[in-house]
Amino acid sequence: IGLYRGASEILLGFCDTGSRRLDAVLKEAEAFGDPLALDFAYCFQAICAVYRNMPDAAAKYGELALELAQANDLISWEAHSYCTTGWAYAQGEAAQMGIERIRSGIDLWQQMGARVMLPTWSTLLAEALLSSGDRDGALLEIETNIERWGSGDEANYRAETWRVKGDVLLGAGPTGSSGAEECYREAGRIAREQKTQLFQLRADLRLAKLLADRSKDQEAISVLTPVVGTFTEGFDTADLRDAKALLDQLS
Repeated sequence: IGLYRGASEILLGFCDTGSRRLDAVLKEAEAFGDPLALDFAYCFQAICAVYRNMPDAAAKYGELALELAQANDLISWEAHSYCTTGWAYAQGEAAQMGIERIRSGIDLWQQMGARVMLPTWSTLLAEALLSSGDRDGALLEIETNIERWGSGDEANYRAETWRVKGDVLLGAGPTGSSGAEECYREAGRIAREQKTQLFQLRADLRLAKLLADRSKDQEAISVLTPVVGTFTEGFDTADLRDAKALLDQLS
């Protein structure tokens, strides 16, 4: 319960509170010594690092989870770890290895007959493909994702799915820029509806940057200021730092 609560707190924008809760549960799992419980805790640390856009932490905990999963035949956590570490590596200079890991994780996930989390893994794959320069592959993956799961029951990562689609479209010229704006607005709408402040911040930051590039500084400020004002902690979060820097620049 502590792991789910910590993850929820992070998504709601209480990043420090949620991270402290995850750390406390991890210490308990380490003391308990059960591989399943410990791998569970490592995997939650890794996916929450993805949520917070922290590739180094995602790689660290994902690798710990992967090693433990492979040593104890914990297939579900092995698949989970492939996806989180793959995303992490794709953010750096190992995009192709990251893509291969995510695909391996998705394959394992589907071999088990699991469907939960597939929209998330697909979104991470699209983001990794974009990082590698494969914009067409990223667009196909994200559009297939939205078509397959966009109106389904699993909606916890839906705002990020639309945000990533915006990122994919952004470099496709004037038409892509217009499409990106629509995606960022949709991502922000979903996040506000779900009260996932962290994802709202990321979507609104992307939208504000796009508006600023069009010399619509006041509109960019009006988009970004309200969501930044909702954060009372987690000030080391990369997206929050970037948002504050952009507001300072625009002001």
